[in-house]
Amino acid sequence: ALRSHFALAVGFAWNSAFRLGVDELGSMWESPEMRFIVQWVYFMFVSLGTTYATAKWSKYAHARVVLGNAGAFCAPAASAGGRGPADERAADVDDDDAPLTLQDLGDHVEEFFDMAKHVAIHALHFVFAWALLDTIDAMFFAYLLHCGSARTCSYQSNFVFAFGLTLIFTFAAMSVHPEDRKSAWNKAYASLVSNALSLNVGWAWANFCYASIKNASMLETTDEKVMWAVALVFVWLCVGTLHRRFEVEQRAWARRTKEAALCHSIEYNEVITVTV
Repeated sequence: ALRSHFALAVGFAWNSAFRLGVDELGSMWESPEMRFIVQWVYFMFVSLGTTYATAKWSKYAHARVVLGNAGAFCAPAASAGGRGPADERAADVDDDDAPLTLQDLGDHVEEFFDMAKHVAIHALHFVFAWALLDTIDAMFFAYLLHCGSARTCSYQSNFVFAFGLTLIFTFAAMSVHPEDRKSAWNKAYASLVSNALSLNVGWAWANFCYASIKNASMLETTDEKVMWAVALVFVWLCVGTLHRRFEVEQRAWARRTKEAALCHSIEYNEVITVTV
């Protein structure tokens, strides 16, 4: 979970840096059509870059797993007493008091760089997701509705956008399965899209909440901070209730599936017994 938070922060930083150039280039054009084209070209470059990097990382991680499995067969065998050379050295020197050797330092450095690569690759997933959402926002809000962005449009338009995006991306997620792809490139792209679908739906509803709270703050005389606090409690209760209901239904579905599989197995075994 902590690595995911690091990846989100790094992805946000990189996306903000990339957006500076895209926004500067888009400001050169007045028409929403040209700005949408600029955003689309940016999304294509992000898609190519993130897919290439993710595919390379997947091959590297797979090679590390293969080498690790191969190295397990080459480990020194234990002595007749059941203890190997490594066990004897560990018994002689306490790990807490052992001095840091060059090999240990090298292992720590290698582990640090592996973690940095892991965070960087997962940060690219967030960059891809933001680029996808920005492209869809540019198409719907800027090009079709001519209201700039999601947070400058009305909460009604944000609700329609979030609801429609939820339906479309739900059906899309049912057809995107990275494990069914053969090449590393297709697996990487399917993984990026699969992660981006859920993130985009969540961010779309977050923009709807922002637009709703902003509209309520303009109509009410209550302090804006109080409105945000009330909205936070309301959303927390709604989301918590829905998530609890989802978990209950998920457990019930898993139990029914297990019982059905068990019943089919018993029936199959009875048929085999009678036939024999």
